[in-house]
Amino acid sequence: MFKKKFLLFVFFIFELFLYAEDFHYVAEKDIAVFFRDEDLILSLNNKKIIRKGAIVNLDCEKCRIRLTDKNKQNKLLSLVYDGTIYKGFISIKNLKIKDCNEVLPESIISVTEIGISRKYVPSYFLEALKNNNTSIIKKYDHKYALENQNPDIQEETEEYIALALEEDRFYAVISNMGLRFHNDNSFLFNKIEKISDTVYRCTGYGVSSFSRDLIDETDWDSYFSYDQIDSNEYESLILKIDGDFIHIYSETQKKYLITYVKISNDAEVQLINLFNHKNCNTENLNWPRHADD
Repeated sequence: MFKKKFLLFVFFIFELFLYAEDFHYVAEKDIAVFFRDEDLILSLNNKKIIRKGAIVNLDCEKCRIRLTDKNKQNKLLSLVYDGTIYKGFISIKNLKIKDCNEVLPESIISVTEIGISRKYVPSYFLEALKNNNTSIIKKYDHKYALENQNPDIQEETEEYIALALEEDRFYAVISNMGLRFHNDNSFLFNKIEKISDTVYRCTGYGVSSFSRDLIDETDWDSYFSYDQIDSNEYESLILKIDGDFIHIYSETQKKYLITYVKISNDAEVQLINLFNHKNCNTENLNWPRHADD
């Protein structure tokens, strides 16, 4: 009987480590954990501080990088949500992978301590803008095409995209602890390797949405599934920097995922006009450039 109970205990511990792995980060400066108030609004005043040098352990399955709506103070927060230890939103700008000396170039990092400094959208948005044709998106995203076959639904979706752009909550997030994709996928890093000045390998776990139940309710293709975490195998992404463009490939899945492009404020204005079905003026637009332009 004792032997049987002991084996069950060992199996339980094995399962715990297999499916609930923590990734470990170091706070390079004092960083804040923000909480919601009684009205469930994220407040900059409702916070606690994680001190410089502290180790931040995050469950790679339960944590997500979030780009929150603007709150009462009209501040946008680039955060990782943790529902286990801190049960709050942790500012990610100054989180670095523990025991990893490599970081991504500061020129592509899109987050500040509170807010975002660079705005990345899928590069095919530029093609849609140049052609004044939002339906071009359907060529690049199967799920989007499937969900928006009805013109009325497509118009409603495009108005949502315009609103998300206006509120600065649609953009991809690039940081030294992970990525947030435009489709709300997250990828948390546990290792960064520099291959060249413009190519980096980022290893970790990708998750498709905030809840397993929501995976099929989004309008965008997911790049990751929970099978990766459940198999306990890390995934490696290749980030290739090309001027204002960043190409992302999955070595593990052996396929190209997406290209993001950094846009200017005037390009953002015209994209919002495009998705709001208003006239677009692209004549003097400051278009993003490739490295060899």
